[in-house]
Amino acid sequence: MIWRISRPNHNGCSFYNKMKDCNLIGAQRHRNILFLLLMLVIWVITSIYHVNVASISSNFNQSRPNSTVISKISVFELPNHMNEPHHLDPINPAILHPHNPPIVSIDTAHRRGLIHHGTLFFVSDANRNLLFLKRSATLVTCPNTWMPPGEHQEGKEELFDTLKRGVTEELGPAVWELVTFTTNITPFPLYYIRHYGRENGDRVDRQITSLWFVQLGNTSSDVAESKFVPDEEVAGSMWLSLEEAEAWLRQKPNDFCHETIRDLVRVGLDALKRVFAADN
Repeated sequence: MIWRISRPNHNGCSFYNKMKDCNLIGAQRHRNILFLLLMLVIWVITSIYHVNVASISSNFNQSRPNSTVISKISVFELPNHMNEPHHLDPINPAILHPHNPPIVSIDTAHRRGLIHHGTLFFVSDANRNLLFLKRSATLVTCPNTWMPPGEHQEGKEELFDTLKRGVTEELGPAVWELVTFTTNITPFPLYYIRHYGRENGDRVDRQITSLWFVQLGNTSSDVAESKFVPDEEVAGSMWLSLEEAEAWLRQKPNDFCHETIRDLVRVGLDALKRVFAADN
């Protein structure tokens, strides 16, 4: 008996296979190899894309923490026996009762006219120049107007934490490192109610506002050159002496958001006179 050993050719077919079958097997293997190569290319491209997106997202979140998070604020009610306070009356927050629900979005608070807590902070450089910010044209409330930095109190945070977060988010994380002194410049927050009218969605702002003084250890030029990184809601900034700020408020009141903001700025500037006088 003679044993015949068949030797495979280059595509794995036996010399005794039919040519048609041989060609089919080779073509199928080529398709499989091409498919695997295509999958490998797609995996590499996807991996690179994910790394880049993660890097961009990380950098963005570091420079603007919580910028994509919808802010939630604590809201309150007056005691049943108490009439609504007058404009800029001081009010002790301890007398307020939590609303039900106690925490809502800022938009809900404004649309429903719920009482909430905010801060307005007067930032001074080493030469006692005060910082004013211009609001972006894209904002719903008071676009293209000027005011000191301010922030709503979020959730159950303490007012000092609101102040720190406001400076960090609105002016840049590095600015807080320059702060040498802070103080509340009114004994109690000031109450105001503001109706923004139908053109602004019938929003009603009921806010108790704490006024703060924030002292930086650097001059405004030092801050602007290396530390000042305002957020996307800020369209411009200006540093003015207390006297220049008072003159601006007097001569061009419409540069400021509205009468309520002008009144709060006026009260704040008067309080700063006493703060500066005590330092002399």
